[in-house]
Amino acid sequence: MANTLTSSVAVFEDPGHVGSYWQLAHRRENSSVDITTTGTTIAAEETSTLRIIGDWDLYTYGIWTTTLYLEKKDAAGAWEVVRSWKSNDDRNVIANGTESEETEFRLRIIAGSADLASGGYYPRFILEAADSKIFGLVKINTVTSSTVADVTIVNPVQSVDATTLWTEGAFSAAKGFPRTVTGYGGRAWYAGTSAVGNGLWGSVSNDYNNFRRSTLDDSSLAFAPSAQERNEANWLASQGETLIMGTSGEEWTIHGDGKPITPTNFQIERQSKFGSAYLPAQLVDESIVFTQRGNRKMRRIAARSDADSWSAPDLTVLAEHVTVSGIIQTAFASNPHSILWCVTADGRLLGMTYETEQNVFGWHVHNTDGLIESVAVIYGGEVDEVWLTVLRSGRRTVERLDSAAFGRVFDAPESLIYVDGAKTYDSGSPVTSVTGLDHFDGKSVSILADGADYGLQTVVSGTVTISPAATKIIV
Repeated sequence: MANTLTSSVAVFEDPGHVGSYWQLAHRRENSSVDITTTGTTIAAEETSTLRIIGDWDLYTYGIWTTTLYLEKKDAAGAWEVVRSWKSNDDRNVIANGTESEETEFRLRIIAGSADLASGGYYPRFILEAADSKIFGLVKINTVTSSTVADVTIVNPVQSVDATTLWTEGAFSAAKGFPRTVTGYGGRAWYAGTSAVGNGLWGSVSNDYNNFRRSTLDDSSLAFAPSAQERNEANWLASQGETLIMGTSGEEWTIHGDGKPITPTNFQIERQSKFGSAYLPAQLVDESIVFTQRGNRKMRRIAARSDADSWSAPDLTVLAEHVTVSGIIQTAFASNPHSILWCVTADGRLLGMTYETEQNVFGWHVHNTDGLIESVAVIYGGEVDEVWLTVLRSGRRTVERLDSAAFGRVFDAPESLIYVDGAKTYDSGSPVTSVTGLDHFDGKSVSILADGADYGLQTVVSGTVTISPAATKIIV
């Protein structure tokens, strides 16, 4: 069955709103269901369905002998008992609860008996929803015009009547999609769209794909800092009890006031105004390190030990010359040494060895014949592995720093690799040539054979020849 969403003003864009989600709210037609008895005999009965999200309350009145059931519908559409209460003319019930997801409830009683209460009424059983609104969700399939769209109903709407209580989804081709994401406090956090450059969106607690809004503390939330400039969010990172956001002009911290962040408990504070490049921040030991706007400087942002404010010192202050061309990518390795690896726009690999406890940091430059395009760190068995993509003479290769040499394992020095793009021969039989060097055609290469330096040779047709023969060769 086709469903149509109609607006009283021009609001839909084609194709920008195709695939977008829209939340529609209506005031409840019924905020409660009840069973009211009218005589001394109670017949088995059940109420109609009541959709509930948030708080609910249950009350009973009168003098009754029966069993009352509170039931909810499960994912398969069957009714399951949530609670039950029995009375033998000796009790009434007050109960309440909270639902983080919209759920269908009903009351059911079995046959029993009742007495006329002293106040002149027979027993009643009432279930009430605290929230006065019901929220529906639709997804736009096609846009017919600026005021009409064909939709799929994701969550049922309360009514087909017009409503002014509606919300357009934050992410779509029309609004833009987030520039950065991280996890923090049991939520998925997204930041920065073309519509709200420094906007922040947090999922429902412990439900990363759910961004349903409600009055509950664990509901999704959305806000933006009160900035003086319209800056774009470039990275998100979490450290301890704080969520940190770097924008193109400022750095912000987001946290709850002594408690987890909720829609009504959050604080956004600007900590510095250096501005960030559009690169992920790295957690280096216990500190967040980010690339400053302009891609020339690396800064460490951390809380000061003696104050509530944060600091963001420059980590390139003693080596500004190594980042002149700009940093375009970073990766962090912590084992066996804490090194922040950076790729520059002119194709060099930089490393910053950083020991937080000693407040020591030192930069080192790693040049190669060719252009280093990207770097990644993968956890290895004994040491973190540093992987690179390198472009040489029109050929792109994937290379890894020698884990043994990097880990300072010198048990077999004849096997250690200290050259770039190395090819290793180690089959156990002596040979006088090594093939498979097409990526080095016409280039001079260093040769280590059985631990001896065989000098430089030029690769011809992917091959070098050595004498005497050797069993373990690195070219």
